Amino acid sequence: MFYSEDTGTLLPGQINNITKPLSKYTNPIYNVSLMYPTQWAKVNSLHYAGIDGYFRISVLESDMSLEEICKIEAYHKLEPYGSDPTIVSDTSAGQDVCLIVPSEDQPTDMKRQTALVIKYPNGLNIDSETYSHLILWTDMEHLQDIKNSLIIED
Repeated sequence: MFYSEDTGTLLPGQINNITKPLSKYTNPIYNVSLMYPTQWAKVNSLHYAGIDGYFRISVLESDMSLEEICKIEAYHKLEPYGSDPTIVSDTSAGQDVCLIVPSEDQPTDMKRQTALVIKYPNGLNIDSETYSHLILWTDMEHLQDIKNSLIIED
């Protein structure tokens, strides 16, 4: 559809390229920031959600490799990503990440949940505890946009 300045509407054959407004989420404890749709609301300091999606973050400590952590998350016995999820190696914030993409048989109550796991370059210290990785859960539709906006502060 085409936009008509006179009527403010799209005409047949025009494409609407209007992007949804984004807000910046910053967590100074986890040293992370990312962009998310403005219409999402804060559930708590680690979780934002709206009618079209969500994200949640957490940290973990492990001596295992990124690949091993992703396999454990992806193939959890409760199958939150379905029976045959896909693990994709990628980069975000200048770091190696793994993305967990659900299989078609993912339980519907998981709301198309995906995961992104990233290693902190220098670890993360919180209250005398050191954490090695950030894990972010989001819906499939927002995974790439959130991954592309992710910043890990040093």
